[in-house]
Amino acid sequence: MIRLMERGDLNLRKNKILLLEDDVSLVDGLQYSLKRNGFEVETVRMVSEAIKYLPDLGNYALLLLDVTLPDGTGFEVCEKVRKQGSRISS
Repeated sequence: MIRLMERGDLNLRKNKILLLEDDVSLVDGLQYSLKRNGFEVETVRMVSEAIKYLPDLGNYALLLLDVTLPDGTGFEVCEKVRKQGSRISS
């Protein structure tokens, strides 16, 4: 799990989460719990899908990244986020 800490108004995105997970049962449980607690969740199931969201990272307060995916790892996405220049804290 990584949290984006960028300049700008955090209130605009404080409840928006990008979830990268391929296990349907985990997705269902996470979406249910997060939405029930007031979070807006966008879900992608592949690294290739997550990478398409990188230009719009400012829209998210939090990225939840699975480690093992069919086309790569969440670590790869994290590395790309860091290279993009976003400040991240664990």
